[in-house]
Parts: sequence; C-alpha cells; structure tokens
Amino acid sequence: MDEIKCIEFGNSASAGFYECADCGYQMPLEGIMLLPICPNLDKSAHAKKCWLVLEGEFEPTHLPEK
Repeated sequence: MDEIKCIEFGNSASAGFYECADCGYQMPLEGIMLLPICPNLDKSAHAKKCWLVLEGEFEPTHLPEK
C-alpha cells in the first residue's frame, strides 16, 4: 500500500482531491495551483498544516508564468 503524501499549505500541486491532515476538510483542486491554508485553521488546532492527496497525482510543480 502506498503511503499518502502530506503536502504543506502553500506548496504547488496538480489537479486532484485533497484532505486536510488535521481536520479532515476535503477540497478538489483543478489544474496546477498553490495549496491554500485550510479554511478551518482558525476553528481548530492544526499541528501538521498539510493536505493529504486522496485522488490524483501529486507532483511538485511550478506554476505557469502569466
């Protein structure tokens, strides 16, 4: 069984479905984006401060230049 990767808030990631490792909040991500801070950060303790990759491929990426 593959280990689920935990990607810190603010890192870039590719499309997929992510879950906050601290509170379980889930969100889809479309395209290549920076992973946001969990919207529940101010509501409960967040020691890990990272997202688990539930679906899709995480690849460290560079954001496209505008």
